[in-house]
Amino acid sequence: MPQPPRIAWRDFPDTVVLAAERRTKQHPEYLAAKSGDPAAATRLVDALVDETGTIAVRRLLDAAVAAPAPALVSAHA
Repeated sequence: MPQPPRIAWRDFPDTVVLAAERRTKQHPEYLAAKSGDPAAATRLVDALVDETGTIAVRRLLDAAVAAPAPALVSAHA
């Protein structure tokens, strides 16, 4: 998935977007996952996160050796 454009913002670290918002919200497990169903959330992540996303996260983790440890978080709205 191509990453959305990013503009540098102070010292904010690099980010990885693992799935497009539209694709995520259209997935059949989205509403259940959003409502707090952990099994649905797992299925949603399994369906949307691919090898490319995993590699991108691994690169950030590998690059963090000389920097503060990265935090893996999910966006909540």
